[in-house]
Amino acid sequence: MNSYNCSFKIELDSEESIKKWVTAFNEKSKETMVYETCRNGKGKKVVKIFYLRCHHKQRQSGMHTKSNKKLKTTHKIHNNKHTNCPAQLMLTLLPPATKLNGFCVSVLLKHNHNHLVQVTDALRFRPLSEQSKKDYYDLFSHGHSPATAHLEYETNLMYSDKPYLIADRNCNPKVSDVYNLFNKWRKCNIGVRTGKYLFAELEKCVAVYNEEYNDIGGKAFIQRYSDCKW
Repeated sequence: MNSYNCSFKIELDSEESIKKWVTAFNEKSKETMVYETCRNGKGKKVVKIFYLRCHHKQRQSGMHTKSNKKLKTTHKIHNNKHTNCPAQLMLTLLPPATKLNGFCVSVLLKHNHNHLVQVTDALRFRPLSEQSKKDYYDLFSHGHSPATAHLEYETNLMYSDKPYLIADRNCNPKVSDVYNLFNKWRKCNIGVRTGKYLFAELEKCVAVYNEEYNDIGGKAFIQRYSDCKW
């Protein structure tokens, strides 16, 4: 693994443009640098400083913690994500008065990962991309279940010009991710599975149905019993 430190300047002028640059950097490099902290600059030479770290640097699993006077141990998984990676990225937003040839952001990159980056063991931990979420929501809206949507999506990816993306969670969510996406989509577009909110959505559907088919004599109703908990 090649390690190096480098500094350079880029032509950005706002926090929003910096966030877009970081997103593009992660996508291009297949790394995942996440925001750790952000500090306002002191004086007139610095507006704000953004500190980012590799997402493989988190609290180590397997650590012992005391809770309710009992010793609990979190489960260790094979090929753990948390490697305490020291890689860092720091972006400093400079004021317009100090802009030199259009460059207003200073970047310091410490590329010293203690793990391989573009390998399956690292790619499977990358966060989901907005495009993959959008693609799955589109499949759900066309009547797919989580299982059939995952099969359809992965098959299309396999026969695309980039089949290697199957190993990248950013482009190919795990089965558990697909079910989580489906639950979010269902809650927003169909409603919850049970409870009072389910019947509230059902009453809306009945009202829409009656209004749409009123001219041909269609009439539906919903009746709640007195002993209904909802």
